[in-house]
Amino acid sequence: MRNLAEQIHSCLSDVCCPLWFPGLAELLAAEGQRRLDAPGNGYSTSRHLRSVDPAAVVDVAPENGTHGPRLRIEFMPGPVSAGFLDRGITPARLDQVNSDLLKALSDSSSLIGKVPSLCDTVARLALSVHILHVDDPSYDVSYSDPSIPFSIFVSAATGTTAAARMAEAVIHESMHLQLTLIENTVPLVRNSLTKHYSPWKRELRPVSGIVHALYVFRVIDHWLQRLEMNGSLASYARHRRVQIAADVRELDFAKYSDDLTDAGVTLVGRLAPGDMLSVVRR
Repeated sequence: MRNLAEQIHSCLSDVCCPLWFPGLAELLAAEGQRRLDAPGNGYSTSRHLRSVDPAAVVDVAPENGTHGPRLRIEFMPGPVSAGFLDRGITPARLDQVNSDLLKALSDSSSLIGKVPSLCDTVARLALSVHILHVDDPSYDVSYSDPSIPFSIFVSAATGTTAAARMAEAVIHESMHLQLTLIENTVPLVRNSLTKHYSPWKRELRPVSGIVHALYVFRVIDHWLQRLEMNGSLASYARHRRVQIAADVRELDFAKYSDDLTDAGVTLVGRLAPGDMLSVVRR
């Protein structure tokens, strides 16, 4: 039986394997939980950070008759929640959650379920989902941190595309978690000091941040491709795919190779547009 590193290398190099690497998340999560000494059904952000139980948990299932990950919405006790204010984010309280938000979350689960293998990957990684309070719900905010490896934070969206935007945020942060778990076993970056322009941040960023963003948005692009088949959201999906493609075109792939490990070069080679593939090779 192949070890985890061999499994990762196989997924990275197999061009027929979807970019969310079906089946790998189960192995990554098991290894991550082994290191935490925390079985998956016992994980929560509150327990991981302060060894206390969550203030409340709300389980959100996909819309009736549809497939999707069951989202475990965690609300942290005040002292745990307050610790995130220094990070510039404000977790919402249970009394700030209404039926419209729960409906949007349920619908977002169903949208993630449009790609069943991606749905399974998300379900194994996003064990605790936190809602962020934002002043402007038209502006989407999401967050994850390697130090809380199975927790994601997403803002409450409103409007006709709320479910799609929240689904994208859940996928976005779940893929960050997955890539971090991959890097814990198979490093992708050899030089984290050199900075390159990021079209997403509009500033210079370490190559590790570039690789993470590229990976996350390429996975989202594949999911959006499926969403284009959904009549009511086809326009939204097409618009987002055009935005993502334009951002990816701004990347200078030729500059990254020296900062990447062989595994990193392999991954970025899979993520680069076809006509830019040659510049990624060593």
